[in-house]
Amino acid sequence: PKVMYQIDKLRIIESDAVPKEGAKIEALSTSIKITHTCGCVLVEHFAAGVPDMRREDDPEKYDRLLAERKYFIELCNEHKNCK
Repeated sequence: PKVMYQIDKLRIIESDAVPKEGAKIEALSTSIKITHTCGCVLVEHFAAGVPDMRREDDPEKYDRLLAERKYFIELCNEHKNCK
């Protein structure tokens, strides 16, 4: 199976595939945890900082590194196979 990066999971969670109504939101010390009704979990870390990258670096790579630092995402069984 192909490795799914946090940015790929983030795109799924932000899409219309994951129901937003009824999500449970918990404020943690430096992050927020959102548990969707389907079982998908998104934790956004506010103190993650930003990756140090030179200008010539690929923006997609930068976005991927930022997502790896800033988010923890666990997809439910239904959305694990979304693309």
